[in-house]
Amino acid sequence: MDDVEVEGEDGLFHPAIDSIGFPAGMPRMMTADLASLGPLRTRKIRLRTNMRVYWDQVFLARPLAEGALGEAVRVNEVPVGGAHLHRRGFPREHSPDGREPKVYDYSIMDNTQPFRVMTGAYTRFGRVTELLKRTDDRFVIFGRGEEISLEFPLKGLPPVARGSVRSFLLYANGYAKDMDPHTAFGETVAPLPFHGMTAYPYPPEESYPGDAEHREYLSGYNTRRLEGR
Repeated sequence: MDDVEVEGEDGLFHPAIDSIGFPAGMPRMMTADLASLGPLRTRKIRLRTNMRVYWDQVFLARPLAEGALGEAVRVNEVPVGGAHLHRRGFPREHSPDGREPKVYDYSIMDNTQPFRVMTGAYTRFGRVTELLKRTDDRFVIFGRGEEISLEFPLKGLPPVARGSVRSFLLYANGYAKDMDPHTAFGETVAPLPFHGMTAYPYPPEESYPGDAEHREYLSGYNTRRLEGR
């Protein structure tokens, strides 16, 4: 994991945030909330990691509400209008310039890849819009070579003001589990996570919600059984 350390008055670095996670997988950008550090008394902050992670850029951003930026930026939430779960395939891995790291071309799909499958109940293919309308413990469970296509209505979005640009950010709430040897229950889909759990795997006194709504979700949506291989 990556920890944040801040230089103290003694000139030494001291732990400030225990873990901010890490940019899993391919080259990507990640964010970390530094608000808990309060007003910084130093310009020296460092990341300490026990993983082989290569950082090439670091940016510091002020809270959006501060200064003129808060007045200039407008945020509009667009609820999902439709969602469809289906098989897609695997984007072709290649290197445009012949160097690492490789990238994935979504326009070129391979039908198979040598990835293993977790045993368990997956969400059936088809419309899954109802599962994505709110943040809860009814997840769309999908595996290798599968994807969710999302639809968003544009009606109701205000016009883009002159001199401004519109950017889209996708909000997703869920969990990911790989088949790493150090992953708890890495061979199976179950036990399902839920927002109220204190840890994963959760202790015996905790369990996935068993009310009528969640039982209906399990029996009505998660009907596609896959066996590990």
